[in-house]
Amino acid sequence: MPHRSLAELAKAYGPLMLLKLGQLPTLVVSSANMAEQVLKVNDLAFSSRSPLIAVKRLSYGYSNVSFSPYGTYWLKVRKILSQIGRRFFSMEWVNYLTGRLCLIEKNFARWDEFLETVIADHLLSSHGEAKEEEDFVDVLLQLQREETPDFTLTTDQLNHLS
Repeated sequence: MPHRSLAELAKAYGPLMLLKLGQLPTLVVSSANMAEQVLKVNDLAFSSRSPLIAVKRLSYGYSNVSFSPYGTYWLKVRKILSQIGRRFFSMEWVNYLTGRLCLIEKNFARWDEFLETVIADHLLSSHGEAKEEEDFVDVLLQLQREETPDFTLTTDQLNHLS
């Protein structure tokens, strides 16, 4: 389990570690006190997402407000979108009229069906046995089985995270 491995590393190296995961440098902060210090002092350094090639293409050069780096552009675009959202929120009926909502629901249903198949395949292949190599879905299924009072993972949430 990755979270357990990171906890062991934190015991050995302390609550602040810089790891290189693939090509991305990743800061691992493993204590609430250290996280508060890091995020208060360096909030701007950690407010943007890591630049990824696929995201750059999908967001037209990070121009989408969801992926653009924090700064003047992001603040202005977010403000524009919030004003537009307030002004045109009442035009939701257009999605019904054009059939767009139906298309969106159809696509999400197909996507959910695919994810349910992936999860079912993982459940059938493991039968509770430990695998040599676990992937992300295996980790999520393990977390779902280890349900605790402060954390539960529903099947819908599992689909959305997969």
